[in-house]
Amino acid sequence: MLIKQLKYDLKFGNKVLIIFYILAFFFAILTRIFLSIDNSFIMNIIGKVCGGVSISMIFNILINNVMRLWVRFKHNLYGDESYLTHTLPVTKSNIYQSKFLLTLIYLFVGFLVIVLSLFIAYYTEERWDMLKGIINGLSSNLNIATIPFVLSALVILFL
Repeated sequence: MLIKQLKYDLKFGNKVLIIFYILAFFFAILTRIFLSIDNSFIMNIIGKVCGGVSISMIFNILINNVMRLWVRFKHNLYGDESYLTHTLPVTKSNIYQSKFLLTLIYLFVGFLVIVLSLFIAYYTEERWDMLKGIINGLSSNLNIATIPFVLSALVILFL
């Protein structure tokens, strides 16, 4: 029954959030294309605008994920839909587990879309080398190995 609840909630949430995911990828690709054209001032301005829209889509993904999950939780457990939810032949813990897994899935997918969008829009070898230098410098200053430092930073960003 947990899988069925999760499937129903995922279908409901994907209707809206998939639009933001597609827009984030679209504007990341446009940012990449327009910023790669070096000899035109207008293309550089359009690239900067597309970069701003791409970053706003990233924040939109974060905000909409959290808001949609909160509203869905509230409606399913305390709103008009709660009567149907509480009459299901499942325990309360099963309902809460479904909502918790839904939250983890959406936050993980949103985080993945954000990272891929940033990678598509702004990845270059020079920036990658600069990022590696910054990470190595920070991890050596903190006396932490590089891999645990990166993993802990990713976990903190995810949380």
